[in-house]
Amino acid sequence: MLTMHAEVQLAVEAFRAGASGYVLKASPGEELITAIQEAAKGRSYLTPLIAKDLLAF
Repeated sequence: MLTMHAEVQLAVEAFRAGASGYVLKASPGEELITAIQEAAKGRSYLTPLIAKDLLAF
């Protein structure tokens, strides 16, 4: 999922709905490529810009 929303709750809902990744539009372009590569390998990807907030959630 590529989004402008940095709210942790939205990321949680996206993964629960079946998203393989969560990347912010403010993230560097290389991060989107990494997220796509991880999803293609069957892995999940969460932008580091909100990962620390998710751990505190």
